[in-house]
Amino acid sequence: MRYLSNVLIGTMVLVSAVYADITFLRIYETADDWAQPFGVIEVTGGGYACMSNALNWSFLRTDEYGEVLVQDDTFWGRCLCENQDAELVISNDYYSSGDYFIRFIWTDLMGNILRTKLFDELSYLYHTDPRCIIQTSDKGYVIGGSCDYIPEGFIMKLDSLENYQWHILFSDAFLYSIIEDSENCFLAGGHSSMDYVCKISQDGDIIWEHTYPYSSTWKTVHSIVSTDSGYVFASSSGRVVGISSSGSFQWQYETTIPELMYFGVCVAQNGDVVACGLVVACGLDDESGVLSRLDTSGNLIWEKEYENCRLGYIYSTEDSGFVSAGQYTPVQSLVDIVLLKVDSEGNYEPQGVETEPERNNVRLFPVCPNPITESATFSYALTEPGAVSISVFEVSGRLVFSPVNCISAAGTYSFEMSDLPSGVYIVRMKAGEHEAVQRFVVVEQ
Repeated sequence: MRYLSNVLIGTMVLVSAVYADITFLRIYETADDWAQPFGVIEVTGGGYACMSNALNWSFLRTDEYGEVLVQDDTFWGRCLCENQDAELVISNDYYSSGDYFIRFIWTDLMGNILRTKLFDELSYLYHTDPRCIIQTSDKGYVIGGSCDYIPEGFIMKLDSLENYQWHILFSDAFLYSIIEDSENCFLAGGHSSMDYVCKISQDGDIIWEHTYPYSSTWKTVHSIVSTDSGYVFASSSGRVVGISSSGSFQWQYETTIPELMYFGVCVAQNGDVVACGLVVACGLDDESGVLSRLDTSGNLIWEKEYENCRLGYIYSTEDSGFVSAGQYTPVQSLVDIVLLKVDSEGNYEPQGVETEPERNNVRLFPVCPNPITESATFSYALTEPGAVSISVFEVSGRLVFSPVNCISAAGTYSFEMSDLPSGVYIVRMKAGEHEAVQRFVVVEQ
């Protein structure tokens, strides 16, 4: 699910002034009101890689201190991993000439594209949405995801030569997380009216599948990891659950923090599990992020709350710490991306976050409705007078038309758009040196 935030960053006190690990909280401006990260990983040689749907930068590569090395919008993806050849592997949906594909992109560790490949085996599902990707023990790949317009989930397997091998579909199940366990089987987690987990063989056969009832309105397994005693998943129902190798319920941890939704979980160097999530309060200004560290039986070791940082992904780092990706919004309705690097106790040393980042003087509001079936309203705002242009492109990059190209006073404006063929489009607004970008879909009724 998509999560939003409106946050003002707070500070934490280190329990040990002499702790030597690198910790930080870094903010990466998007000038968008809908941006969110799509995972974060520590890469070979140090530093981190993160994907985003902001489009003004969809790929972020940092050093070990969180300083930007590369910030690029050449490509985008919903999930990423690093393979055994020290390449980044990204997957997304792709539309071209009336056809829908799942696209794989291989890049080096700095985001330079090495090769791409399209797969049309699931094109009949219409606008598939890859959510998770791993390299497998046989040097192939597995991705999992869902279809946006029908209640269908999928898993697709590539072999070691990067060729399609098999896929399976899940009726009424959306998949958000996939791992390979010590038996070389795949565990996938998601949502099927309640928390859902299934185990799949290397040949694509379902070994078992279980649901885990709960009273919460939100019930989705967003992340799952393998442990020595089975598996642990984090759920938006606000719990962390341990299950056996056969999928039977073993334990669950429920925080005492009200309105907490967990989105990510990872395994610490010593086998503990650390989950990340966010507190959904009555007012957006009251929301915060949470890290919870548990032992292998689900007992709480520590739990830290980070004021106004909504955390959605977490990765265990080689220095026994953790890096988490989330959202940060210093200005009402504008969403930035945050990377939070903490030590093994969940502490970080504030640095470089005392001042708000410089803001673009343009704002492009979310397309409404999206997807578009007949017509839609596009709205934008300027905080300063000046030249403004708006262009609409096919996702392939071909210019469709430019509805706005004028000198404008500061203010909020809107225009209607209709009669576009079905497909995926990008609308880009430029005003001086600033720009804003959004993506929308047109669907024929």
